[in-house]
Amino acid sequence: MKGACVPDGTAFPFFDFKEKAGVEVACKTGTAETSEEDVTHAWFAAFAPIDDPQIVVTVLIEEGGEGSRDAAPIAREIFDFWFNP
Repeated sequence: MKGACVPDGTAFPFFDFKEKAGVEVACKTGTAETSEEDVTHAWFAAFAPIDDPQIVVTVLIEEGGEGSRDAAPIAREIFDFWFNP
């Protein structure tokens, strides 16, 4: 999960989080199929800091697209608020 939130991972909204907030985030992106063609559920789960978690967030957007593109930015807003009041 640590590798998804750093450059070359899948969660591009979090690539600069450690640099900006000083906190390492572990995360997982996901895109789940639905019964409709070309319609997917977007999900993203993350926790931080990795060594001593203070916050865990899961975002699920039904029929909402892709995890990294659609759900991760919502989680990023929550993490920005939590770690940078």
